[in-house]
Amino acid sequence: MEHFPSSPQLAKTSIEKKMEQFPSKEDVTAIFEKILKGATYTEVRCKYDGETLIMYEIETTDETGDKVEYNYQKAKVIIPELGSPAASIHAVMYDGDMPVSSDTFANLINGEWKFCSAE
Repeated sequence: MEHFPSSPQLAKTSIEKKMEQFPSKEDVTAIFEKILKGATYTEVRCKYDGETLIMYEIETTDETGDKVEYNYQKAKVIIPELGSPAASIHAVMYDGDMPVSSDTFANLINGEWKFCSAE
């Protein structure tokens, strides 16, 4: 039976080891722009924990004019030994004002972006 780190100290140590691999706002913006393929967008909000970007949200519209939100979010607990994502980019699609679906576009695993959805 495998033993997984469960104490807050072990999780904190794992997070600290990978801190240098968290992307900057500019890095995340480049990923958003790659996903959007030239579409215009509006920055909704951006949050930091010290100097580490923890959340970044943008908004655009799809071909029918409905809103699509893209968000980058840093994981709260990261266990690199298990291959857990350090951060992810998700999209929420709307029909009018109602969110109707969501999708994961990319996960940051061991310092590399892994794309889950069609780019």
